[in-house]
Amino acid sequence: ERSRILKSNIVCAEPMPGDRELLKKFSKSLKPTVLGQLLEIIFEKMELAGEAGSLLKIEEEIESAVELAREAFNKEILLRNTQTGYLPGMAPEKKQLSLFDFADLSSKTQFWETAEEKILVALKDYAEHAEESDGGRRRLFAEDAAKGFAFIDICRKRYDVVLMNPPFGEIPERISDKIKIWFPYHSNNILTCLLSRSKQICDAGFIGSVIDRTILIKNSYETFRTVEFLDSLSLSGVVDLGWGVLDADVEVSSIVFSSGSNHNVFGINLSSYQKKETALKELTIKPVTLRHDTIKEFPFAAINLQIPIFFQNAIFNFKTLSESGCTFFNGHTIKSDVFKRLYWEVDLKYHLENIKRMWNGSGYSPFRVSFKECVVIKSFYEHSSTILRSPNKHGEAGLCFGKRGDFLDVQILPKGLMLTNEGFGGGINKDQAFIFLSFLNSIVGQFSINLYCGQHKGVGYVNKLPFPKLNASENSKVLEFSKNSYTITQEIQILCETDHLFYYLFPPSVSNVPNRLKEFLLKKYEQLNELIFKIDKLICEIYSINSDELSIIETTAKHRSQIAPYFEYTPSKKSPDSILSIIYESILSYSIGVIFARWDIRYATGEKEAPELPDPFDPLPTCPPNMLQNSSGLPAEPNDIPDDYPLRITWSGIIVDDEGHPEDILTRVRDVMEVIWKDKAGDIEQEACEILGIESLREYFSKPSKFFADHLKRYSKSRRQAPIYWPLSTPSGSYALWLYYHCLTDQTLYKCVNDFVEPKLKQV
Repeated sequence: ERSRILKSNIVCAEPMPGDRELLKKFSKSLKPTVLGQLLEIIFEKMELAGEAGSLLKIEEEIESAVELAREAFNKEILLRNTQTGYLPGMAPEKKQLSLFDFADLSSKTQFWETAEEKILVALKDYAEHAEESDGGRRRLFAEDAAKGFAFIDICRKRYDVVLMNPPFGEIPERISDKIKIWFPYHSNNILTCLLSRSKQICDAGFIGSVIDRTILIKNSYETFRTVEFLDSLSLSGVVDLGWGVLDADVEVSSIVFSSGSNHNVFGINLSSYQKKETALKELTIKPVTLRHDTIKEFPFAAINLQIPIFFQNAIFNFKTLSESGCTFFNGHTIKSDVFKRLYWEVDLKYHLENIKRMWNGSGYSPFRVSFKECVVIKSFYEHSSTILRSPNKHGEAGLCFGKRGDFLDVQILPKGLMLTNEGFGGGINKDQAFIFLSFLNSIVGQFSINLYCGQHKGVGYVNKLPFPKLNASENSKVLEFSKNSYTITQEIQILCETDHLFYYLFPPSVSNVPNRLKEFLLKKYEQLNELIFKIDKLICEIYSINSDELSIIETTAKHRSQIAPYFEYTPSKKSPDSILSIIYESILSYSIGVIFARWDIRYATGEKEAPELPDPFDPLPTCPPNMLQNSSGLPAEPNDIPDDYPLRITWSGIIVDDEGHPEDILTRVRDVMEVIWKDKAGDIEQEACEILGIESLREYFSKPSKFFADHLKRYSKSRRQAPIYWPLSTPSGSYALWLYYHCLTDQTLYKCVNDFVEPKLKQV
């Protein structure tokens, strides 16, 4: 049954009225004089009430002001006593000892016990006897002031129970200096201040609050949690409610705490329940109880009552990841996008010395990732927006991972890359790196870090993971599984033309290439999933995870993303047949690149053998292996091409969607197909049209929603879009020129007009 509310005290936190003229007039009317002076001090202290609310500690401000006046009055009494022994007119001249005037205050007085009440009584009397001429103004002033004192009265009281749904977020700038003094462990979140304040106004009772769950687990709140909840034994209950509880997009918990004396913390997880209130009343899930000193041993003193026994044992029995030899570091903060590039944007012939390959995070891709980004280093280090971190740790080979993601995914980090505030890394020797790689990408590692970390996986969180000591047999198995997983992931990813190791998409001399490639990819996916399963099973055994815990972990595993996409393709999202669409899109994209001398067609014809791939930890190659290169390993120019090269290259970088033109896009693509597939080229074209759902390839290239949309998606990362094939077309799309970005010069548009557009206009 709910308690009957007999009286409601609802007040608004706002400053006292700002009419200084009436304030002065009113304060001077008060007797004794010090009463009016105290009133003015209180009015001044209340100026921050609107921003600070109950954080203002106005009762302490009043107490401080009264105490200051009381001390001054005591000095006044001493001075009066020293003057009583003098004859009339012979006492030394009295000096002003303070800002307060005590001339009309007798030595023996109870004024200090009733000062505030006297102000309220006088204020009420002042309003009731207002003169007609300005009575309305005075009455409004008095009513507003009375509201202010109601706020003070609420703040001065002490309570048995405090319930709240406090705001969260950055502290208003106007009160930030005061907050640093009042609440030294605030972590720049007003929510922590309100939680601390509630303990001050709750007199040996309990506080209940709905909060943003990050307060309980994020490392930046570790000191706050330790001081306010754990060291003081104040926290008594936690209920995790999950997402979708508040209008705000936050994960929510409900907590109960007090001024201190609770030795255990009671916890329950309702995040997966739809009817949370019913589940809580009926306790349909088994509660957890932990001691405060046990929680303090968790990484960053994270308050997560759902931490399973296996992880508690690991915390107390294993070394952390960092102590075991795997330490990740933060990279440079690159606030300005002016320095960021996608690698295919860079003109490698002229600007290679002015760029640095970088690791800046990626989508979910455990074991291996395509390194697609670089930074323009000219002026980068001197720019005001750049914040340098761990400068001597950049460039080391080891492991890396991205900051963002529901599940941690870790990759091999080649030598020579710059780290950023979105992409973290650490140097580790090869065999050790593969051991850590399996553990961190296992569901056990991913599940464990999510126990005390949110979506942003900082280096501090990962470095704190407890890592088991493996015996020889376990070490050998983990190493084998990890290396095989990396190899298979690489075999899938290097078929994408934006990968740093891309080489020809189709094995030469193989019939029915697209379908054979589909079979190859699906087989690799199957093998990779088998390896992931073996890794997960082995790590679970190493951690001695019981059946109940395993059930929870397996449920969690169902929500992690699929692995190693072949250009956005994952079997979980699309039917196996749909991979053919992506394969044919890749064939056509590859063909355009061959026309513009981006790719070397001799790998497709078998004239050149597939290049040997570098060691995973070696520096990234300047150009992808399949790129048409000169003897120095840079993009080829016209004089680098042998006379017997099997395809005519369009060095101008301009082709046109115009049937009959020598540089017609469809004609040039057919040229590529005939070189690769010879008499089977027509069959490949026909099947491509069927799979892509188009009447002809010309339709595929002419419609913006087809080829260019696919190209834009391939050649973009995060918010940066960097297409290298640019269509310039008429509004109707009936006529279009395609420009290759790396062939652009100050003459390109003139060539477009003189060699293509004007002749076409004359023709039509």
